Amino acid sequence: MREIRRDYIVKELRDMVLLTAMLAVAVGAAVPTAHISPLFWLLIPLFAAWFLIRMFRRAAAGLEKVRARPEEWKARVAREYGAPHQVRRVAYGEAHLLETCLVCRHKRQLLLIPFDELLLVREDHRLVGVRSVPVLYLSLAGGKSCKLDFFAGRPEDGKMVYAWLVTRAGDNHMDGEYQ
Repeated sequence: MREIRRDYIVKELRDMVLLTAMLAVAVGAAVPTAHISPLFWLLIPLFAAWFLIRMFRRAAAGLEKVRARPEEWKARVAREYGAPHQVRRVAYGEAHLLETCLVCRHKRQLLLIPFDELLLVREDHRLVGVRSVPVLYLSLAGGKSCKLDFFAGRPEDGKMVYAWLVTRAGDNHMDGEYQ
């Protein structure tokens, strides 16, 4: 689980550096041209501190959901994550397709979805420009649900992940209603 947490934090830190650099450029351009107070430079460390706190809280929340699982299961997930496996793009992250669970960095959150809790998989689509991009709705045990959006530049990843999840959910899948 440490490697999953470390990868999540490293990738989120990379994104934070890019976002902070873009904020610095925007503030740097706005201070002299829009005659804004130089105190706006204080937004950059405040933004970075907020992002760091949010990132560590989301990493802890993602791993908290599987903390009650047996140590053998956690060790198996760690081995599978360290071994070569399929990785597909999702919105603002990637999905690691393991045999035991789905590990996903999705919209700045860390999601670990064990397959023994996966009840239903439903595929829908959203339009991005002229492309139809898959959206997956996952129903989990305990009444929980999850939505996975996919990267508009690679809609085939959504179709592949849907087909892969359907095999893991057995016969408990529903085709998209709006196809």
